[in-house]
Amino acid sequence: MNLLSIILAFAFPIIADDLACNGDVRLCNRRYSNISLVGSHNSAFVGILPTNNHDGMAVERFAEAVRDANLDGIVYRPAGQPALDEWPTLQEFLDSGVRLIVFMGKSDHFAAIQTIFEAYKTDKYYADTTKVDYILPQFLYQWQNAYGQTDSAFSNCSIDRPKRIQHPETYMYMINHFLDIQLPFGIVIPNQFEASSTNSLESITKQAEACGVQWGVKPNVILLEQLFLMGFALALTLTFSLTTCQFSINSGLLTLCNGVL
Repeated sequence: MNLLSIILAFAFPIIADDLACNGDVRLCNRRYSNISLVGSHNSAFVGILPTNNHDGMAVERFAEAVRDANLDGIVYRPAGQPALDEWPTLQEFLDSGVRLIVFMGKSDHFAAIQTIFEAYKTDKYYADTTKVDYILPQFLYQWQNAYGQTDSAFSNCSIDRPKRIQHPETYMYMINHFLDIQLPFGIVIPNQFEASSTNSLESITKQAEACGVQWGVKPNVILLEQLFLMGFALALTLTFSLTTCQFSINSGLLTLCNGVL
């Protein structure tokens, strides 16, 4: 899971005013911390082996990639660490030219509580805003529930990372919605056999609503996996209806916007 080192969590297209704010003018006054996003867990991977997805490098190297892609001019650079009610609105992002927010899943802030094994690994990578001000430490802003779940009901909405979190109500949060299979010796592998049911509207809705009830607010990120197994048909039917802030799979709807509609 450490290979998921950078989450490009937010990207605005440059579009006409009537489609501004991710497709709906009613989103313009919402803070970034008050919307929900859908992501694909394995979208960043270029192969099936760890050697294909090496990320054991200094944060400055990640910054080089962002710069080489000509994205460093549109990234969010917060002056400090914004609280939930201090994040800019989508309109404020647009007005300031911001189209991208970058999070990294490890940071020096939590380095002291890494396991002994982690402490002696040579492929460390950490977000450090004193070196790169726009690669934000994810776990200072978001917590997430456990990945590698083998329960198809996805009933576990408890905090898994970061450890020892205090005041979770002051964080955004992500739910991992991908199913694994438990093998002997504690090994888990992706459950590709049930990808269609796992990524169904019913399954996604059930977990999002359950976690929303437990925490009093809907998840900010719903992370899916195995979308490539759904084929081209899914690409045609998995759409956003931002007029109603809803996520559509085969004409079924899941309300995504985090606040009260």
